[in-house]
Amino acid sequence: GPLGSMAGPRYPVSVQGAALVQIKRLQTFAFSVRWSDGSDTFVRRSWDEFRQLKKTLKETFPVEAGLLRRSDRVLPKLLDAPLLGRVGRTSRGLARLQLLETYSRRLLATAERVARSPTITGFFAPQPLDLEPALPPGSRVILPTPEEQ
Repeated sequence: GPLGSMAGPRYPVSVQGAALVQIKRLQTFAFSVRWSDGSDTFVRRSWDEFRQLKKTLKETFPVEAGLLRRSDRVLPKLLDAPLLGRVGRTSRGLARLQLLETYSRRLLATAERVARSPTITGFFAPQPLDLEPALPPGSRVILPTPEEQ
């Protein structure tokens, strides 16, 4: 939008998983994003939004996705946490937070044309919902314990 052009093309330089946010039935994942201009933002994204990002990247960067030649593949795989009988939704959510942090870091470490593309920059840019000062009523915020980091 108009904001981007004013500030120059900033891009995310690091992503850190901050918390699992449970809103009614929806699990979202909160990340702290550090930008090339030194600013930090918080964003919350769902698992499905990451799956959509992966799909978009595949369509936008077929070469890097290894669609033409498997040896050209540089896009990271989006691994999911297995749903084990005993593991509750919270444990799986925290495992996913860790996997998404790893995935995001690998994305930012790929070729610059991917890492600084509008697809990735747009994904990590704060949306109106991210800028709300408070979470919806009834939300639970679960912080990863140090062992899970």
